Amino acid sequence: MLEPRTAKAIALFTNTPEKSTAITVNDYGKGRAIYIAVPAQMAALAPLVRSLYPALAIEKGPETPSGVYARVVEGRMLYVNTTGEEKAVNIRGSKRGIISGTSYEGVIRLKPYDADLVE
Repeated sequence: MLEPRTAKAIALFTNTPEKSTAITVNDYGKGRAIYIAVPAQMAALAPLVRSLYPALAIEKGPETPSGVYARVVEGRMLYVNTTGEEKAVNIRGSKRGIISGTSYEGVIRLKPYDADLVE
């Protein structure tokens, strides 16, 4: 149960007998603390994290399969498979994997826990 004193409540639980605080934000110096009153699960955290992108000047990466993350690094795309299974990422055209040395055409296949920097 969150009890905001100096924090600002930004979300409330509405499906409980008493409306209680779900998310609070508190500024500390140059930082910001965000507290959530739910277990740390992606279903709950993902919308909150995405809502922070504009304020933090984070650009959303390309669409990827579940468990694969991608970000632009020095003009190249870094793909990371965080799962224990092979994943296929659809791409447009031909690309080259700098880490793997692989030439890709239309799809990048990442082995479990694999990564590649693609240009």
